[in-house]
Amino acid sequence: LWYQSIGEIEDSFDIEGMTAVGAQHARLSQKIQAAVKAAYDGDVLRLPCGGCRLCETCARRDGAPCRHPGQALPSLEGSGVDVYNTVKGTSLKYVNGRNTVTFFGMVLWEA
Repeated sequence: LWYQSIGEIEDSFDIEGMTAVGAQHARLSQKIQAAVKAAYDGDVLRLPCGGCRLCETCARRDGAPCRHPGQALPSLEGSGVDVYNTVKGTSLKYVNGRNTVTFFGMVLWEA
């Protein structure tokens, strides 16, 4: 399952806007995680864009254990997924127009 969040930003230098849309995508990813856990009992791999963003600063950066094990989500890109080439040829667009930012997520499960 692929999903995406598309948000409007002021321009390509609008880091605050990109961060805000990224935070919205992270909240969507957490909701999807909860829904998948409730609906499916098997092994599932949930991969949002840029990681879980549950904490302002990830504890792992300091070598500490995760503060939210079971809720934290590994990054799509950090897991080796080439998002651009993976969505190429699908109905999902990697670029959604001027002054937009797009975040992707993926859920994998065994059928």
